[in-house]
Amino acid sequence: MLYDILYRETRIKQGERCKPRFDIALWNVNERFNLNLPRTNNDVESWHSRIKPDARQNLTVGKVIELFRQEQSYMESNLVQLFKGTVLKKKEEKRFRKRSKYKTCLELYDKETVSFHLNGLSNLLSDN
Repeated sequence: MLYDILYRETRIKQGERCKPRFDIALWNVNERFNLNLPRTNNDVESWHSRIKPDARQNLTVGKVIELFRQEQSYMESNLVQLFKGTVLKKKEEKRFRKRSKYKTCLELYDKETVSFHLNGLSNLLSDN
């Protein structure tokens, strides 16, 4: 594939070829996607933003324990909702639909129709 030759193996920089700064295994999310793992750390960021208002500076050990107790309760109630089949947020439903479209596109991938797939992925990415 031309992409592999031009970027993955070497990268053009000021007229000369050099190794890419980051190996493709580091930034490629295809394997994570195929294993149904999250592509980003958005879940960690959402947890952090949920905890941040409660976590003030100079917390005592007792307050930290109470904070974690509340977080555990929140997560357990969400887990019960998931086991019931409830979608927790609209964003999750939208993310699931988009992920299904990505998966379909990747399953139908064929090296003969690369431009077709790139156009499809481009359309999916622009559907934010």
